[in-house]
Amino acid sequence: MKTLKKILGFFCIAECIAGFYFLFTMPSNTKFGVIATIIFFALMAFLLLKKPKNAQSSSPEQINTDTLLANKNQNNTSNQRQSRSSALRKSQMFFAVCCCFAICLIIAIIAIPTDSTPNTVSMFARELQLNQEQKATMQDIFTQCGIGEITSVKSIQHAETKSSYWLTDNETEFYGKGSDYAIVVWVDNETKQIKEIYFHDQNIYIDGKVVTPITQYYVNEEARNNYRVAAQLAIEPLLSYPKTAKFPASKGWKFEIVDGIVIANSSVEAQNAFGVKGDLSFKIKFLDNDIIYLNLDGTEYIK
Repeated sequence: MKTLKKILGFFCIAECIAGFYFLFTMPSNTKFGVIATIIFFALMAFLLLKKPKNAQSSSPEQINTDTLLANKNQNNTSNQRQSRSSALRKSQMFFAVCCCFAICLIIAIIAIPTDSTPNTVSMFARELQLNQEQKATMQDIFTQCGIGEITSVKSIQHAETKSSYWLTDNETEFYGKGSDYAIVVWVDNETKQIKEIYFHDQNIYIDGKVVTPITQYYVNEEARNNYRVAAQLAIEPLLSYPKTAKFPASKGWKFEIVDGIVIANSSVEAQNAFGVKGDLSFKIKFLDNDIIYLNLDGTEYIK
């Protein structure tokens, strides 16, 4: 038992030394946790390695007297007390070991560098091997431009001073990964700073300034869902058998914005007047959430 206590005590001292090392290498926002860990291990080492008071103050005469009295008064009661005391010490040591392992786990977690910036640009940051400052700067630019979490990155062109990339975020990936709806980003090769951003042949970010947020040139998920519901409600009354209508899922719809007008193209499966099922294509135009044009299977109902 004494050997185990010494081992745990020296282990705590080693953890204190490791804590001091991490204290000077960790970011400032994690130093409080490291300091608390060092204090804990210092207290554990003190409790495990200190000598009992009776071992320091007992004289040889007292030890002999105690030995004689112990030999005379040994009985079942003292044996039971010793058993209980031994069991208590073992449970205390087990608890101490568990605490040591728990604190080791905590200090390991604290030692892992944390990223305080959102993960919007994480994929692109890995592609360009950006440091934290460069990543934070890019994050700010993307936020101003209305660009969300990056979902794909494709290198397009590498010039002497600049390189271009095609990106999609969590909204524009709905439109595919081709050039028509790719977010085109030009980056300085040396400084890793963003120079230009284009989307759908529109200027988004030029010369350090946001020209127009990217959200002005596509229909986001929430708006697409609203337009789909409005389109279904408008088309169903025009069908011979509205209850047989089956509209496609979100991927079966195409949305675009032209001169501020939202255009939705899709199709509906329904029975015609003869009871035969077929697909009917349609196009609907929205202006400020109002339908200004509706064409179903070649027939214009709203012009």
